[in-house]
Amino acid sequence: MRDCTSGLRTEPLAAAREACHRIYDPNDADKLTLLGQLFGDAGAFAEALDPLKRAVQLDANSFEAWHNLGVTYFRLNRYKEARGPLEKAVALRPEFYGSVVLLGATLYMLGDDEAALLVLERAHRLNPADAQTAAVLEQLRGRKKE
Repeated sequence: MRDCTSGLRTEPLAAAREACHRIYDPNDADKLTLLGQLFGDAGAFAEALDPLKRAVQLDANSFEAWHNLGVTYFRLNRYKEARGPLEKAVALRPEFYGSVVLLGATLYMLGDDEAALLVLERAHRLNPADAQTAAVLEQLRGRKKE
């Protein structure tokens, strides 16, 4: 794992990929989730998809795998694909602000203002100090009044 982590920090992705794929175990959801997280942390979101998709196949109750899969799709601007994993993550951990706010942002990006408003209101209750969420909420409420 250390080779993968340091490789992603110091080497081009192609060179680090080999070290990272040594920890790929198609039957271990935890290792796959970790690999997806490492790729995601390095900004290699396309590389993160396969291990994360396999992780949720192996463990449908893995909050970490669902959350990271949703984050990865979101970072790739694939909002339709992000929605399902984020909904699953929120169902598994309804009080985890990161998943709730990202689901709200995904719904907003998809133009589902009504659903985004509900989810972002919940996110705002979880973390009232987040000014960005408050600003988007204000915008959505303004649209609703129109």
